[in-house]
Amino acid sequence: KRQYDMFKDVVTDKPFYLAQHGVNTDMFNSSKYTRVNETRKIVVGTSGRKGSNNKKGFGIVEKACKSLGLEFATATYEGKKLTMEEMPSFYNRIDVYACMSYTEGLCNPLMEAGAMGVPVVSTKTGAAPEMIDHEVSGFLIDGSKEQLRSALEKLTDLNVRQGMGKKMYKEIMTNWTWDVRA
Repeated sequence: KRQYDMFKDVVTDKPFYLAQHGVNTDMFNSSKYTRVNETRKIVVGTSGRKGSNNKKGFGIVEKACKSLGLEFATATYEGKKLTMEEMPSFYNRIDVYACMSYTEGLCNPLMEAGAMGVPVVSTKTGAAPEMIDHEVSGFLIDGSKEQLRSALEKLTDLNVRQGMGKKMYKEIMTNWTWDVRA
């Protein structure tokens, strides 16, 4: 939306539209899964290409998790590549999704995690500010290890995590499905 707002007043003989896509709720939908036992060690997940010149922030997430005694999990596009069909199970086994990217487009993983009822912590990149209601359905942060650590500390509370996950799920199902976007 930020890019649309930047260019919407450019004079052209062609129409200018904002066309955001949605999430596949046949595949990503927490109502189709039984959540993994949430009393175990908290798992923070992230995804993307590891070879993205450190623009995904995997190291920041891993260090923050280690400092808090949380488990770090990644669904990378290298090594053991998860298929699209495996991704819902990945989101189902994590408790928090962290996006520490410097740049993103729409950011499919935020929609996918949200549709799975997983609260998110994200930098203010891509459409994250449109999807996440700060401190309600997740956290929007500047990308520093300190802000990530603070958000993760708050999410160690099961009630906070479950409440944010439900609000993120509602946001995605109300505003970010393919049916709504189409």
